Amino acid sequence: CDYGSCDTPERFSLDAGVLTIDSVTCPVTRCDDYVKSFRVEGGEDWESCSPFPEDSVQVIYKKRIKFYCESENGFFAGNPPKPSYLQTCQDDGQLSKAAVCRVIDCKSPPKIPQAQLEERSKGSRYFGNQADYKCDDGYSINGDPGPNSEKSAALVCDSTGSWTIAGGRTLDLEDLRSKGCRRWGFGEWGQCSSSCGSGRQTRTWWCEPNGAKCSVSPPAEELTQKCENF
Repeated sequence: CDYGSCDTPERFSLDAGVLTIDSVTCPVTRCDDYVKSFRVEGGEDWESCSPFPEDSVQVIYKKRIKFYCESENGFFAGNPPKPSYLQTCQDDGQLSKAAVCRVIDCKSPPKIPQAQLEERSKGSRYFGNQADYKCDDGYSINGDPGPNSEKSAALVCDSTGSWTIAGGRTLDLEDLRSKGCRRWGFGEWGQCSSSCGSGRQTRTWWCEPNGAKCSVSPPAEELTQKCENF
C-alpha cells in the first residue's frame, strides 16, 4: 500500500534509507472470567472460551472484539448491565479497557403471604428474571375476591441485585412482602332495624390479615341485607 494510506495499522521506521512497515495487532490468549464466547468484528461465528483456541486470536488495529458474558448464570457487564462488552485494538497493541462480567444475583424470590410462587419462576434469581405469584383462593392484591379482581403480582430482579415490582405497577413492595394478598373479613349481622315486619340489618368489615389495607371496599350488598321479624 502507499505510504500513509493503509487501512491496516502500521508502525514506520527508517534505517539506512529502508522504510519498514509493521502491522499492529492485539493478541488475545484467553477470555476474562465469566466470559463464555467471543467474536472478532467482521467474523460470522461466536467462538467458545472453553477451551480457548490453541493459537492466540489476533485483532487488527481499530477492529473490535465482542465478549459475551455468562448471562444465563447472572453475569453482565457495565451499567446499565448488558450481556456483552466490546474492546478495541489500540495502536500500542493492547485492547482498550472494558467493563468486566459481574454477577447480579437477587437470590431466591421472597415469600409473599397468602400467595404462591408460580412453578416457572422457581429458578428465578438473576438480573432480568421475573418472579410471578398467584394469590391463594379467596385472596387478591386489593382484597376483592371477585372474578375480576387482581389475583397475581410479579417482581423483577433489577440491576442493583434487588427484587422490585415488575411491569410499572404502583404496588408497595414492602407492604406486599409483609402483608401479602388480602381479603375482606366480616363481623356478625347486627340486629334487624324493625322489631316487627321487614327491616334492614348491617355488619362491619375489615381487611385481612390484620394491619393490611384493602384498596377496594365491599359492595353494599355484602354489608346490608333485608331482615324480617314477626
